[in-house]
Amino acid sequence: MSTTKIKKTKKQRQGYVYILLGIIALSLLFYLFLRKPVDKKMSVGEPPKSSPSILEIIAGKDTGKGMPARVLEEIKPSIIKSVRFTPEDPNILDSIKAEVSTDYDHGNIIYEYLWEINNKLVTDIKGDTLPAGIFKKGDAIRVFVTPFVDGIKGHTYESRFVVIHSAPPSLDLIETKQKLNNTIELQLVSKDPDNDKVTFSLEEPVIKGMSIDKETGKIIYKPEKKEKGTYKFRASATDIDGAKITKTFEFKID
Repeated sequence: MSTTKIKKTKKQRQGYVYILLGIIALSLLFYLFLRKPVDKKMSVGEPPKSSPSILEIIAGKDTGKGMPARVLEEIKPSIIKSVRFTPEDPNILDSIKAEVSTDYDHGNIIYEYLWEINNKLVTDIKGDTLPAGIFKKGDAIRVFVTPFVDGIKGHTYESRFVVIHSAPPSLDLIETKQKLNNTIELQLVSKDPDNDKVTFSLEEPVIKGMSIDKETGKIIYKPEKKEKGTYKFRASATDIDGAKITKTFEFKID
């Protein structure tokens, strides 16, 4: 066999290889083309329609299927901006109300409240108000508020803690006695809601000749000259936490 024939045979084999590779490549492209899904509704040159955003879904925007879309997961972020307690500095005599603030205006919003006292869940209170009588001075109160927008559960908002303060004591005048020596005795009484010790004081302007026992609340009035009439004075009662009540009283000299 001559050298010329060997060269021609090699060139022919290389040609066959190139042809075979070309056929394989064309077959692969054709296969991929057949597998690609075709959107029959989309016309040539029309951009693909994007899915509705989460905000559009929450707002109930029509998805094109004739009904508003529904979200099965929680609405996030929270639509609740803040939760404020009324009163801001409660004591054991107060009922505590949670006031929710939101600027969300899509759909009907219903709130679910879960109250905690010292990190323990209050199981029998579900509304926005924690009634007086179930907490004491020094307790830490907070509430978890969950919104439901048209039945869809939203993100739960955790409030700050509020601490129960000491309630001011009561103060009353129960007894007036006139002595033969022109001395007048008055008796103040006080009760503290937290069962704290109470001290009594006279407040300005103090009637000349009047004094008080800070422990018992007994007032002695020794006027320089006994004159008939109605007399007024101011007194106060203060507990160990500084909670104070001040009142004006009057008594008569016949």
